[in-house]
Order: sequence, then C-alpha cells, then structure tokens
Amino acid sequence: MKLKHHALAIASLAALGIVTTAHAAKVGADFEVYGNLYPQYQSSSYDGGTSTATSALPKASKSTALVDKTQVTPVNSYIGFKASRKFGEVRAGFDLQGNISIDENAKDAGFTTKPRDAFAFVQHEKLGTVSMGQMDTIYKKYGDRVRMLGVSSSNFVSTSTVASDVSWKSTANFNTRIGQQLAYETPRLNGFQAGFSEAKPWNAGAAVPSKKLSSVGANWTNGTYYVGLAQETHKAYLAAGNDKDTGNRLSLGYNAGKVRIGMDFSNLSYDNPSATVSNYKTTTWQVTGEYSLTEQWVVAANYAKGNKGSCTLVSNASCLTDGLGGNMVSLGARYNYDKDIGIFMLYGKKKANANASYNSSAATMFGGSLTDLAVGVQFKF
Repeated sequence: MKLKHHALAIASLAALGIVTTAHAAKVGADFEVYGNLYPQYQSSSYDGGTSTATSALPKASKSTALVDKTQVTPVNSYIGFKASRKFGEVRAGFDLQGNISIDENAKDAGFTTKPRDAFAFVQHEKLGTVSMGQMDTIYKKYGDRVRMLGVSSSNFVSTSTVASDVSWKSTANFNTRIGQQLAYETPRLNGFQAGFSEAKPWNAGAAVPSKKLSSVGANWTNGTYYVGLAQETHKAYLAAGNDKDTGNRLSLGYNAGKVRIGMDFSNLSYDNPSATVSNYKTTTWQVTGEYSLTEQWVVAANYAKGNKGSCTLVSNASCLTDGLGGNMVSLGARYNYDKDIGIFMLYGKKKANANASYNSSAATMFGGSLTDLAVGVQFKF
C-alpha cells in the first residue's frame, strides 16, 4: 500500500501516537504502510511433567502445574511504516514496526512501547547498507527460510524455541530481534551477499560486564535455491558475566511453483553456563514445508528436534544430560480469498524430554507435552 499524499501518511502516524500534529514530520514519495494481522482463537492443553529435574543443567525447580486454557490472541500481529528518499546512488530511510494488541491489560499495549523493528538505514548501490536500531540479527535474517503460512512469528508453530534454543536456559535463543544494533550488509553480487551485526543492548554497570551480541553470515540464492551460513555469539548474558554462547547454522531453501521447503541445521555451544558446568554443546535441526494444492488452499507442516547434547563439569566429574532436548511437530492449512486475505487452521504438539523445559514461564513443568489448536483470520497489506 503506497501512500503518495503526505497528509494521509502523517495522519496514519498521528493515529498511533507516533506524531502529534500533521506538521511534526515530512516524508518523501516512497512511503509505505504495511502490516500482517493474524488474530486466532487458540486452545492449549498440557499432559505430564514434573516440578523437579535431575540433569546437571535444568532451570530452577518448578512448583506450579500449567493449566489448560483457551484464548483469543493477536499472536504477533503488527503494523509498519517505511519511508526512504534517494540521492543519486544513495538511499536513506527508516522502518518502524510495532505490535498490535487486543488485550487492554497487555504490558506492551502501546505501538511504540516495545516495537518489533525500529531502525534507520543508509544504502549505497555499490558499497552496501548500514542500519542502526532494533532489527533482526544476521543469524535470524539469513535462516528459517519458510515461516509457516506467514503466521508463525511468536506462534506455537514457530520452530525457533526448539531449533535455536536449548531446553534449560531461557536467555539462549539465537533467532532474535534485538535493539541497539549496528548492522552492515553487502550488495548482492552474482547471488552472493554477506552481513555483520553487533549490539551492546544492556549496560549492567561496573560490577558485571555489559552484555554483547555479534552476528555474521553469508548467503547465496538464485531465486529457486538458497544456502545460508551464519554465526551468532552472546557474551555476559548471565549474572556471572564470564559466559559465552555461540550458535552456528546452515540454512537451505527451495522455492519453485507450488513447493516451498526450508531446512536448518544448528550447532549450539555454551561456555560457563553455570557455576558447576564449564561447557554444554548440542545440535538441533528443523524442516518446514508448504504446498499450494490450489490457488486457494495451502497446506504446511514442520518438524524440529533438539538433542540432549553433552556437557563438561568444572570438577571434571561425569556430567548428566539425559532427559534434555525434545521435539515438536506442526500442521497447518490456509484458505486464501485472495493473496492478502484468508483463514487458517493450526495444530502443534511440543514434547520436552524428562529434564527439559522449552517455556521460560516459571509455571512450566519439566517433561510432558503441550498440544495447541487454533483457527484464525489473516489480513496482509
């Protein structure tokens, strides 16, 4: 949706509280309003699980069982605004994107309270693009090539909690969007592109070193096939300040005609994750596929698995990882009234092994399974 009239563009921003008057900002002709709304009616049920674990690397003990529930949720519905202006070989612009809440009690109800993307960029046709602000890391941007039916972001069908995370540490996800980030990407040449990003998003003060994230990657595509390699490193993500987490990922994609397939293979490593464990390593993988049965009907499925991994104790004693890891499977279908409007149905089941927990909630039990069902409507613009 391209808006050519400045008054309408400013009115859209003012309606969300981003500007206060029609004279508060000026934009060029290249201004776009876009969004993806996919509210859904969701039912969640839990089976099994315990409040304690015997692994050397569990989260804190749990004491509250999860309760089955139904809800209407916006999931990660958002609206965004893009603008840019061209000056010879240089283009400068911004992208501002925020979640839309349907819950008056939501802690992030305001559009600008916790934006998804909020960055400015300068792009040179031959030298590449520099961006600053909140955005996807290079690791996230270059992987996970098929996101189920366009409604997987922060939804229960997203594979990131299994394929890009571990089952015992809530700050370990590598498939992230993060603020205070500086990123550079080369122009695409003969199908190849490379990028680097770095962030120091939190300053914990003198007592604990500041957290730091860096991400680097490269990819190639010819429109049908895709290959991407990326690495992301986290430093001082725990209170001790001497920990280092590293994720390496190979991503593959295929998109031709009615078929879309994406695969990711990851190696995750954690140095000094606790006072007693000096290192933990594991591997994960995921595959997602979509198939267009007709112009109206699209079906999709995915599977992700996290292995139990291995660890080393500071004392050099044996380190138990039995019962870590887990898997998930999801199925989905969407009926398209046109390319932008449709209804969708989703099923997902996530199974954590006996000493694992894939949910950061304090109420999440170790082990057991979570089953979700949902039906929703999607409107893209």
